[in-house]
Amino acid sequence: MFRTDLVEKLITDVLHPRERILKAETGVKMVFRGRITLSPSGSPEISTKLEGWTVKKGALVLTDRRMIFATGGRKYLFLKVPNVLLDAPTSKIRSVGVAEGRVRELVISIETGRWRKDKFYFNVENPEEWAKIVAETVSRHKGQDS
Repeated sequence: MFRTDLVEKLITDVLHPRERILKAETGVKMVFRGRITLSPSGSPEISTKLEGWTVKKGALVLTDRRMIFATGGRKYLFLKVPNVLLDAPTSKIRSVGVAEGRVRELVISIETGRWRKDKFYFNVENPEEWAKIVAETVSRHKGQDS
């Protein structure tokens, strides 16, 4: 179905055993205001407090618990580990939509701090389908929380 090398690596390296993939796509461009910095452990972290736009190409995966975006990765010895740039639980997703313009994109607003929400734009093949599935997943989790 949607199993390519990067998605396969995410499945084996990042997903929890009982986590279900609802939708996945590779070759996705993620655009956000900010930049990517390396944490002390060497893993990448998104810093959205800085000006400027960052564009990264990778795989977008929606599971029944979270949304993950990862790029090709880095090598450790003989293993290639995906760079997970975004790992947001569905409880942190505040809004979902489709940006209209020259390019139609999936727009996700995610709570990235106590009083802060940031928008991430994803250039996916079918943004309406993605928006519908993400919104259904978010509302399902909100129903479980109450």
